[in-house]
Amino acid sequence: MQNDIFVPRKTFKMKLLNLFFAFILCCCIIRPSHAQTKTFDIEVLQEGKRLQANAAHEIRLKRAPFVLKIRLKGIREVYCQAGFSDSMFIKPPKAAIENYENIPAMSMAEEKFNASQALIIRPEGWHCWFYDPKLDWHRFDQTGMIVKENEVVAMKTIDKLLIIDNTDFKQPERFERKLSEPNPALYLFFLSAAEMDEQWYLNEEFDRYALKLSWIDKP
Repeated sequence: MQNDIFVPRKTFKMKLLNLFFAFILCCCIIRPSHAQTKTFDIEVLQEGKRLQANAAHEIRLKRAPFVLKIRLKGIREVYCQAGFSDSMFIKPPKAAIENYENIPAMSMAEEKFNASQALIIRPEGWHCWFYDPKLDWHRFDQTGMIVKENEVVAMKTIDKLLIIDNTDFKQPERFERKLSEPNPALYLFFLSAAEMDEQWYLNEEFDRYALKLSWIDKP
């Protein structure tokens, strides 16, 4: 009697091969919608929705408040440089970073619990966004933080830019700009690294990621 469910071996192998190539193709097409590294993840949210980054690490958003959702994976802090220049964005992946060891000392003072919700734009300045369980404060939003084992997920709401012009170092000019104003694209450069035994100096670099935020609507 003939078995109706019999499949020739050659046909069966071809089907397996086709499924394998289909899987590989899907893996090539599907890409992360946000920054993912071994030590941190960065997502951009607006109006409660996660925005998609394209292959060029660019996210387009409305000229309105947005949220940086930051996941620290086994690290205490992530450094970020924010500005209108693309110099860090186009930097080759392994290129040296100027004054790398001194980045902690160049970190800017920000309000506790992100009270001002301002992103500071300052030439050569760095943000240090951290969570230390020994401290009763941090620079993320006061609400929405999740701490689980050695992983921290935190939000940082941005509703304006605080621009500091260092032309006059004795008295730098400071002014705020709303996101709804005609601001150019923003470039964010994220970095994780280990500190030397002596604090305030960076040693081993872990990960880096550059992100461009551009606008989909006119001011």
